[in-house]
Amino acid sequence: MLGDEKSVRDIVRESWLRRFEKMQAGNSDTVVVDDTDHEMIARTDKVEKEPPREIIVLSDEEESSVTSKQSLTPIKLRKRARSPGSPFTSESFAKRMSITDPNDVVYVSSDEEKEVPKNVLKEAGSSSETKKRVLLPPKKKQRNPQTPHNDSIVPPFNPIHNPTYDRHILTRSQTLSTILGSPDITHSYLFSFQYDMDFILRQYNAHPKIMAVFQRGTLVPSDLINEHNISLVEITMEQYSSHHPKFIINIHNNSEMRIWLLSCNLTNAEFNYNNQMYWVSPPLFKKQNITQNKFQNNLIRYIDGYTQNHARAKLSHLKTSIMEFDFSLVKGDFISSVPGPTSSYGYLGLFKSLESQGLIPNTWNHRRKLLYQSSSIAGPVRWKNEQASNIFTHAIAPLLLGQFGQDLSKSKIGLLPGTASVDTFERETNSEVLIIFPTEKGVGSSLFGYDSGGWSHYNPESKIGQFQQSLLNPRFHKSYTQQRKTNPSHTKFLMMSSDNFKTLDWVLFTSHNISKQAWGDLPKRGNSLECVIKNFETGVLITKNDYDGRKLVPLEIGTQKIMSDDEVPIYLPFHVPPEKYGAGDVPWCLQKFNSLQDHDNN
Repeated sequence: MLGDEKSVRDIVRESWLRRFEKMQAGNSDTVVVDDTDHEMIARTDKVEKEPPREIIVLSDEEESSVTSKQSLTPIKLRKRARSPGSPFTSESFAKRMSITDPNDVVYVSSDEEKEVPKNVLKEAGSSSETKKRVLLPPKKKQRNPQTPHNDSIVPPFNPIHNPTYDRHILTRSQTLSTILGSPDITHSYLFSFQYDMDFILRQYNAHPKIMAVFQRGTLVPSDLINEHNISLVEITMEQYSSHHPKFIINIHNNSEMRIWLLSCNLTNAEFNYNNQMYWVSPPLFKKQNITQNKFQNNLIRYIDGYTQNHARAKLSHLKTSIMEFDFSLVKGDFISSVPGPTSSYGYLGLFKSLESQGLIPNTWNHRRKLLYQSSSIAGPVRWKNEQASNIFTHAIAPLLLGQFGQDLSKSKIGLLPGTASVDTFERETNSEVLIIFPTEKGVGSSLFGYDSGGWSHYNPESKIGQFQQSLLNPRFHKSYTQQRKTNPSHTKFLMMSSDNFKTLDWVLFTSHNISKQAWGDLPKRGNSLECVIKNFETGVLITKNDYDGRKLVPLEIGTQKIMSDDEVPIYLPFHVPPEKYGAGDVPWCLQKFNSLQDHDNN
């Protein structure tokens, strides 16, 4: 159901007020202030100061149909919520924290702490315009023996801070303000599907040269644009296609580069509702006589995928900069999709990366499990006599499990439509294909209720979607963690395990949903090495080879475990091995939500 901008904002604002009311009613001492909480106050209150200005949510079909002639219309997430009584508002929250305006909080780094007088909270400056409160970072504590990882091994994936669920800051969690807030950023390149420019630009503490690459109709402008040195690069997309990457490249002092891959688009709501994760490169520095590695080469190939003349010209400086930096410390491979016919992007590019590392099975003497956690599942790629083919179950899964062999020139990619062909392939390869997708009950019982389901798309009751029910229902598993319960994840993870998820053979963190637009369609007969992709997508592939054969050990976010020297923690926003849907569980369907009631009776 569509609504105007004001109605969408009102709905979201009321949802946030209900949340604060629930905090006050359920636990009067939910917020604890001590020396270790200063960072949390500075982060969470800054984010929660105002509700999201805009929520723009598209299904795969809607997301793909944005064209140059369309502007993005906000979608009303659900029927109007009940009016909260005596709301515990963000203003009263700030008052309890003795912070009159979160924008008046300055977070001081450890190095800058030496410059601050010992009276911890101090007013800096005399004029009203410069008057700010200084919050020192938490004092360093002695290392907890229950450390979740070795100091020498940085977990490749970590959580975006969620102020609702994370009462205490999780290890290595980030906010957009910590990603963009460094005062020494000189260049910042943004790639996303959705932009709330007012939210984004408020996170910068400097005035770098900013470039935002976007699809027409997906950027909410802001008056703050006039105060920044920003270049907007608009990409024209074909019908049923999307500019869907989610990454940021920051250059610091013109000499250091950091690359951030995110699971969320650049909007206030996405950073605060669903579970989100990030990957970040180590600091990269300029070096002469650089030998480029696979990540760097494939990132450059992705930038080359912007073939429209104006975009290619504007991105030429970024391409040159990438070539100047040393990527030798980067672990993993950059996996991407760009629109057009291809044999080296999408699922064929992922296959080639895994095959080059010897990770495509050619024997099946032990059981393997291939798991895909996705926030959206598109309709079937083919159907015949009410039998459907899904791009994951019928192309990607058998390809990555070795069903089509190592030499694709001699194979026909794609199973016959229907469930029987997938069951047969699983038996022949001694494998199991699993999908994690939120249940209707799980979304309804999360803290935001059905509001949180606005980013999860799957319609099993559409005219052609119903053909997938018998295929996908037996393979659906629940999304759950102790830290964030049943809150849906906007992440997309694809991974393989040969020991029931005690360890992982490899894991892909990506923007690709389960759709042919993202990965590519089934190759046409007689041309098994080429598929057609519609979207721009980005991701990073981590394998045990990247860590010299160390074990990749999956862990829920928020958990701790003593790790040995030969183990690498892989944090995930869901539990593995995942729990299968129960008898009463059905997949969340956004199209049905107006007829449902969540735990708030909305």
